[in-house]
Amino acid sequence: MPKKTLISHGAIRQFVETRAGHPAVRAQRMSEGDIVPRLALRFSGQRPEGLNPCSWTAWLAEFDRQRLALKVSPGAPDTVEIVPRPTT
Repeated sequence: MPKKTLISHGAIRQFVETRAGHPAVRAQRMSEGDIVPRLALRFSGQRPEGLNPCSWTAWLAEFDRQRLALKVSPGAPDTVEIVPRPTT
């Protein structure tokens, strides 16, 4: 199945929650020393180190602030990528 790019908050949340996923964030130190949030998704059975759970409200606000999109493969639930939002 071809990958889909999701930007709509409702579509993202539905896709993730339907697959027992949760929003998460990881602090990432930049070369200048600044710490920035790196968004992630945690699905059932996965325990990636360094991920902290967060609310959908906070996750989606940061998602929009960074102008990101979610690239998904509908047939493969844990194949998701958080990518820069396409320009149209």
